[in-house]
Amino acid sequence: MYHKILADGFFTFAAIAILVSVYGWQIEDIFLASAQWLQVATVMLLVAIYIKMNTVDDEAILNGTFNKNPVGKKPVVKKRGRPRKITKK
Repeated sequence: MYHKILADGFFTFAAIAILVSVYGWQIEDIFLASAQWLQVATVMLLVAIYIKMNTVDDEAILNGTFNKNPVGKKPVVKKRGRPRKITKK
């Protein structure tokens, strides 16, 4: 439910961390060095991507439809035919 807001928040803070890194590189460091701000931004972007990827699974778990087959349908397993014999010409 709140996944989109949370992921967008991490993405926004990552963009701010990149801007702070550029500011620190050109003018003056703010609390951390520029490389450390880039590391913070990278971690935040990875967390945002992780949250976006798991949104569908989490909603399915909350709805109780995760790993369940539709009612009345059984999984279909296709069988392979016999392997052909190799003949020489």
